Amino acid sequence: MEIRGKKCFVCGAVVGMISEVCPECDSTNLIMFTERVDKDQAFWGLTVSKEVDTSKKAFDFEEAVLGATKDFRDNYDGHGVEVQASPGIGTEVSMVELHWYFDQGDGRTAVELQQRLFGLRPGLVSEAMISVTFYDEVQVGED
Repeated sequence: MEIRGKKCFVCGAVVGMISEVCPECDSTNLIMFTERVDKDQAFWGLTVSKEVDTSKKAFDFEEAVLGATKDFRDNYDGHGVEVQASPGIGTEVSMVELHWYFDQGDGRTAVELQQRLFGLRPGLVSEAMISVTFYDEVQVGED
């Protein structure tokens, strides 16, 4: 299954495909994203997104979150980073995203992880956006 959408480059919020402005921070700096997921049926996805400025900070954040969520390790599907290119400087990591996926009937477990992460505030995830989404197997608008 392929997930496509728009994401705010400023705060990392996932917005609708037809959105032109981020409802979280009012930025118009939206980027298209595509993510391939090895699921053939409906599933739940939980994503933690955080702005970072180095790959070391991204790695340290991932390790700290995984250490605090060991009970959900089997559902962890990895991470992604967004890289920003700056003329004359090179490339820099600008955001890290951690992904967990749960089967269709495991919505309660996805919400339990969300609650565990919310329990880490203030602290580890104070500056991170946490989102839970249900991805249906029905694709609308695809031929």
